[in-house]
Amino acid sequence: MKSRIYKLIAFLILGVSINGTLMLLSHKTNERKNGFVRKFMPLKIFYMHWVNIGYNSFYIAGITNRYVYLGNNNAPLLILMAKDSFFTTKSIFLKKPGVGEIDWQSVRLHVDSPDVYLEEGNSPRVLLTDIGEQTGWKNYSFHAPRFTKAIPISSNTFILRTYDFPLHKNILTRISLDSPYLKLQRNALRKQIDGFFCTDGQLLFDKSLQKVIYLYYYRNQFVCMDTTLAVLYYGKTIDTNSKAKITVDSAAHQRLKTISTPPLTVNKESCTFNGLLFVRSNLKADNEDKKQFESATVLDVYTLLNGQYHRSLYIPNFRNLEATDFIFSKNRITALYDHYLVTYEINDFSF
Repeated sequence: MKSRIYKLIAFLILGVSINGTLMLLSHKTNERKNGFVRKFMPLKIFYMHWVNIGYNSFYIAGITNRYVYLGNNNAPLLILMAKDSFFTTKSIFLKKPGVGEIDWQSVRLHVDSPDVYLEEGNSPRVLLTDIGEQTGWKNYSFHAPRFTKAIPISSNTFILRTYDFPLHKNILTRISLDSPYLKLQRNALRKQIDGFFCTDGQLLFDKSLQKVIYLYYYRNQFVCMDTTLAVLYYGKTIDTNSKAKITVDSAAHQRLKTISTPPLTVNKESCTFNGLLFVRSNLKADNEDKKQFESATVLDVYTLLNGQYHRSLYIPNFRNLEATDFIFSKNRITALYDHYLVTYEINDFSF
C-alpha cells in the first residue's frame, strides 16, 4: 500500500516538473530575441466609428473618400458599401457574368470605383464591370493563364501570379487588352526551396507611384517593379529571416506538395498608400513591450521610392480581436476585426 502511495507521489512530482519545464520553455520562446528593433512614430490614433457587418467572411475590396467596399468569400457577387461615417451600409448584388463556368469559391473582387474587377484563377476568368450601371462585363479571360493571385493596375491591364511548370516556381504575368497581350516575368520571384510555398506572398499595386509590389510571407523580402514588371529593386523588411522556414513534402510523383510543419510567417497582411508600404509583422522587435505587442497590430512602414524602413505604428485591438485586414485613405485607417469594421483617424499623416 505504501509503495503505491510513494509511486503516486513520485508520478505527481514528475508531472508537475514536466509541466513546469514546458511552461518555462514556452516562456523563453515567447521572450526570444528576433534580432531587430523598431522606431515608432509619435502619432495619435483616434477611434472614430465601428459597425457590425454580421459575418467574418468579408474582406476589404477597395476604398474612396466616402466609401469602403467589402467583398464576401461566401457571396462572391455581393459588395457591401459602408460610408466613412459607418452610419449606413448598402448591399449591391452584381449581375452574374454570362461567360460560362466560373469557380465561385475562388472569386475575388477589387473595387476602384466605379470599376469592379472580378478575378477567378481556376477557369480562369478576369472580368470588369461598372458598379453603378452594370451594363455588362468586359472580358480579359482569353489572354489569361491559370493564376493564384491577381491585381488590376488599370482598366486595361492586370498583373497575375501564375505557376511555371518547367521552372517549378511561381512567376508574375502581365495581361492586357492592348498589345502586348501577355508578358511573362520569370525572374522577379526568387526560388529558395520548392518554388511554390517559398515564393508565396501578397501582390500589391501603389497607384500614386505606379509600382507593383510583391511581398513574401515567409522571408524578409519584397520586390518592387514598374507596370511592365521590370524589377526596380529588391527590398528587405526589418526582421532577420532571409530564408523561408518551411518544410515541404511531395507526393504522387512530385505533383502534389504540402507544408508538413507550420511555417514561420514573417509578413502578414499589407497595403500601399501614397508611396508607402504598410506591413503587418508577425514578429516582436527586441525593444518592444510584450504586452503592447500582444494588445495591438503592429505595422511597419517602408518608403517605396527606395524600399527603406521608415517607422512603425500600432493599430489597437478591438474587443480583444486583432485586425485581419486594413486599408488607408487620407488621414484614416479602416480595419476589419472578424465581423466588425472599424475606422480610426490619425492626427498627423505627414510622414
